[in-house]
Amino acid sequence: SDLVVLPGYVPDEDLSTLYRQACVFVMPSLYEGFGIPLLEAMHQKCPVVSSNSSCLPEIGGDACLYVDPHDDRAMSQAIARIMHSPAIRQSLVTAGTARVKNFSFEKMGRETLQILSDSHS
Repeated sequence: SDLVVLPGYVPDEDLSTLYRQACVFVMPSLYEGFGIPLLEAMHQKCPVVSSNSSCLPEIGGDACLYVDPHDDRAMSQAIARIMHSPAIRQSLVTAGTARVKNFSFEKMGRETLQILSDSHS
């Protein structure tokens, strides 16, 4: 429909505008190594519907609605919940804003160095 945007490749400089203008970010991924797009969407105060598979629930925590990525009906119902409920939308935005604070490249670097240091001790 005209309400759904499947943009394909989006240059980095356009991502924040896209997230901020979106009503919901949907990530029906079957496999992810990490899930940076979830954090990007949350950082821009965009509510998230995500797969309940791979690492995504660990990354998103309580800040996303999760669905089986093979269940189209569940996916559309989760999107509709966000679109039709300002309370659910605000709850996810608030949780996402808090959740994204748990992640940073600096923290990842420190923790990686610690793991490498511990393995050589």
